[in-house]
Amino acid sequence: VFKDRRRRHTFPWSMYGGHEWTDDGDIETIAVLFGERGCIVRGYRFSALDRDLSLGKRASIREHTKAQVESMLAGEGDEPIILSVETFPPFPELVASLKGEEHP
Repeated sequence: VFKDRRRRHTFPWSMYGGHEWTDDGDIETIAVLFGERGCIVRGYRFSALDRDLSLGKRASIREHTKAQVESMLAGEGDEPIILSVETFPPFPELVASLKGEEHP
């Protein structure tokens, strides 16, 4: 679920193809594949997210607002902090493909 709460993308666990967690020392990234689609999640404290993805137990990944991120960073805890989520291919491209149109 995206910060604007107007967009939602669903990926079925039956299509789960794996994920890769990287940490460049500043921001952590998890790339997840679901069939021919995928998402890239950026943020902090991803150990629980990595575990949940590995076990197929993650119900959703929700972007946090700037205020939520600041509050979570100031506090203690291990809940994943989600800065951004990108889906691939982009949703408008999928819709255009279904309609038989050229990609925007």
